[in-house]
Amino acid sequence: MLNGLAANRPVFHSEADFQFALAWEIQKTLPNAQVRLESRLPRGADDEQVRGAEYIDIEIRSGLARTALELKYITKKWVGQFADEKFELKNHSALDQRRYDILKDLTRIERFVGVDGESRNGAVVVLTNDQALSSVPTRAWGESFDAAFRLHEGVFLSGALAWGAAASVGTTRGRVRQLELGGEYSMTWRAYADDPVSLKALVIEVDPE
Repeated sequence: MLNGLAANRPVFHSEADFQFALAWEIQKTLPNAQVRLESRLPRGADDEQVRGAEYIDIEIRSGLARTALELKYITKKWVGQFADEKFELKNHSALDQRRYDILKDLTRIERFVGVDGESRNGAVVVLTNDQALSSVPTRAWGESFDAAFRLHEGVFLSGALAWGAAASVGTTRGRVRQLELGGEYSMTWRAYADDPVSLKALVIEVDPE
């Protein structure tokens, strides 16, 4: 789906723009599927610790099959043009928090896939023009308070993920909870589109196995 999307939309104004464009591409490719935005995440038997309703960015329903996608569009400042359209990308910064949020989305997809009674899979899809997110950090691994949440090329993640002791209250506010991954994941980045802003893509897939 991303290859087809990149041909016409190599850059997006915002995460909401990315969400709508990808949903439209999916619907064109799978015309008989039901594509839904912001569908409510069903609760499983082990979700008592989760408070409040949670929602999936994109849900695809085809027969008994269900696929959930969580999206992240993380950018550094860029102003430019594609075709006849001007783009002004925000500088999201705070990549330590952005990494946590990506992996929190991954735990949400795991819970979606783990609901009994249907054939389910899903993925977290990240697009970024910030090379600091996908590149090996210059700071030594042991010196990083967000080492557990690093997502650069080749990283392997599993099990419990928590902030280091040096993480500030400001960094962890609203993100204190330790994340628990049920699966094992290797981070592999690839080019999404070279022009005009050189976005890279990370797709973290979750299968029932």
